[in-house]
Amino acid sequence: MSELGTNDIDVVLLNRAPPLLYHRVLRDGKLLVTRDLAATTTRAGYALSRYFDFIPQLRKQAAARRFANRSRQE
Repeated sequence: MSELGTNDIDVVLLNRAPPLLYHRVLRDGKLLVTRDLAATTTRAGYALSRYFDFIPQLRKQAAARRFANRSRQE
């Protein structure tokens, strides 16, 4: 993988990936191969929509973790 400058590579099939993983791949990853750019773009748009729908749940989980950590410290 000298073209990428690293041998540290994760291959992810995104068709059934959870919203958070798909978002991180879109944000941080590099697309190496696509056979249908229009379909890839459509799936990415759908994945981003699912991620943004999921954000309130992520915030609730983070608040619950903060509360649990504070409770343990007392």
